[in-house]
Amino acid sequence: AIIQPKWETPILDFSNVSITSPTVGSSSIARGMWHQYGVEPATADGIYLEVQDLTEQEKSIPSLTGSLADLMGFNKSPVKLGQVLEEKTIREAVVAIPFVENNGVKQFFNISREQVQQALLSLRGANKEEVKVGQSIIDMVDKVRHYVFPPKFDFITNTTINPVAMYIFEFEHTLT
Repeated sequence: AIIQPKWETPILDFSNVSITSPTVGSSSIARGMWHQYGVEPATADGIYLEVQDLTEQEKSIPSLTGSLADLMGFNKSPVKLGQVLEEKTIREAVVAIPFVENNGVKQFFNISREQVQQALLSLRGANKEEVKVGQSIIDMVDKVRHYVFPPKFDFITNTTINPVAMYIFEFEHTLT
């Protein structure tokens, strides 16, 4: 089992940062991420997430209380949050979904659900002889799995949606 924050930002140390008072305006001075330059906390310093059991004094009826952490298989070691990575690769894509307009109605180019299933089989390592779908469909399905699509086009997550042809142009950059 895993416990983690929904999202995480770098946590920096601003304790030794000098602050400057504004010449006009409020006398309160903000200290932090958007106001000064912080430094990475020392190895032992920082903010940690930790799962702990209740102490014996905190249990109202000790015989009826057990460790939920043990039951769920949680790691009880503290984990340091907000550590800055040496590098991070970010990805995004531009998606073009072709259609024709017929009497004011968009008509997309449908792909059969069977072709999507065949592509998923291929991506899971099926023998090439078993897979009866072209490489372009396999590539498209693979790319769809990597991104969050609007629900009406997410035919991987929602199998009741008719799959449509998409051109997915990926871009990536490594931040250092």
